[in-house]
Amino acid sequence: MAMSADYLPVRVDREVLFDEEGGATKRPSLYVRQGVLEALELHGPEWKFADASLITASLNEPIFVFNGLNRPSIQEGYCYVARPSHRISLDGQQEPVPHDRVFLVFVEKEFGLVAFDWEWRVAANGSGRPVDWEIDFPGGVKWSRT
Repeated sequence: MAMSADYLPVRVDREVLFDEEGGATKRPSLYVRQGVLEALELHGPEWKFADASLITASLNEPIFVFNGLNRPSIQEGYCYVARPSHRISLDGQQEPVPHDRVFLVFVEKEFGLVAFDWEWRVAANGSGRPVDWEIDFPGGVKWSRT
């Protein structure tokens, strides 16, 4: 399948990314939809557009990768969970991230892997796992830093 010009490649240097069959890969094909970023820039929410700057670092330095997504239209995919040290505020300044928060990047399987959503969540009991991870990621932990 040919790649649309609507996809922006994401540079990822880690082996904790998985190909479409679920095997570890050193050269993943990972993308973000340009249209999603453009819509966020134009229509907001502003914080979500600003947080898009954390996608690459989060995919390069996850603390967990979960398998399976409990979403109505997307079940096949992964969730990468990271603990960025900072985020970009709406005025463009770096600000610290609360210690009880983790950043999630949701990736679906297409012609490669496509990051389609991202958000902040409270970490369960300081574990780094997001609250309700057992419900939201039915395939469980695919990879863990520890």
